[in-house]
Amino acid sequence: MADRTNATSQRPASPAVLRPEQFLQHAHFEDCPPTDAAAPFVERVWSVTWELPPGVTYVSSVVPHPCLDLTVERGDGSRSDRSGPGVWLTGVWTRRFDVTLAGSGGAVGLKLHPGAFTALTGVAASDLTDQVVRAAPYLALPPGLAELPLSAHASREALCAVVASGVDVVSVGDVSGVSAVSGVDEVSGVSGVSGVDGVTGVDGAADEDYALARVLAQAATDPSITRVDQFADIAHLSVRALQRLTRRYIGVSPKWLIMRARVHDALEALHAAAADPSSAEPLDDLAARLGWFDQSHFTRDFRSIVGQSPAAYRDQLGLPPTARTTDPPTP
Repeated sequence: MADRTNATSQRPASPAVLRPEQFLQHAHFEDCPPTDAAAPFVERVWSVTWELPPGVTYVSSVVPHPCLDLTVERGDGSRSDRSGPGVWLTGVWTRRFDVTLAGSGGAVGLKLHPGAFTALTGVAASDLTDQVVRAAPYLALPPGLAELPLSAHASREALCAVVASGVDVVSVGDVSGVSAVSGVDEVSGVSGVSGVDGVTGVDGAADEDYALARVLAQAATDPSITRVDQFADIAHLSVRALQRLTRRYIGVSPKWLIMRARVHDALEALHAAAADPSSAEPLDDLAARLGWFDQSHFTRDFRSIVGQSPAAYRDQLGLPPTARTTDPPTP
């Protein structure tokens, strides 16, 4: 087995990778920014590779982001929804996503911006929610794409070209910010959201809905937003119009966007406590700080995304007993 350790692998910046220290003991991770041409649609380029001894397996678990991924995959990894090499599109996953690593293999991919898939293809993101599908019916794939090196840096140009080639049907103008987005005069807690102005859809019309989807996905990360009606007020939309837009462009409900962001905040706090146990706080304090009414609601939402309770996950991270609290019964 190749020695894949923190010395040779980037540490994922997102709290979405569960048990990050264990993950880095079994796999090699890279990421890098997209090309300028692809940047209006792509957040980052990433890759994961592994080489494990015979008989050794590791379950890599990731909690979702509100975006789709385009991936080239090879080797011995498997998941219940698909198995085998190929070029895949993974829709927004509404719960923990597990991949069993065995033997050798890997994946290199593009993490698209929220709403980018629909802006590029005209297909509703909700059509792919909780699904993994072959990419070929949705995107024009050049010959040889499935044989790209499984390295973010080495395959960056070729992968980004797949999305950038959509410029002939999705034109990109000034990509300087969100000031031109119709219907959003001010978004609390959101700044520096770039790559959305001047984007037009497959019919040639200005795709302000994609711009708004980008802004809304970022707005959901504002800790002060804990209710859908707050979200709708920020977007200057009715709750029903907000629901239609997020389902079409992002693939999920606004309520899920808010819940996911708070669960990611909780994971970030737990990972920080694992690195520095002196920063740990009781779970009920953490729940209150992040906007849950009580710990039982926190436990329910955390379990729906992560697949286990906050206390169980905290134990897996190896936090000292003084930092632990018990979970209340789930209502």
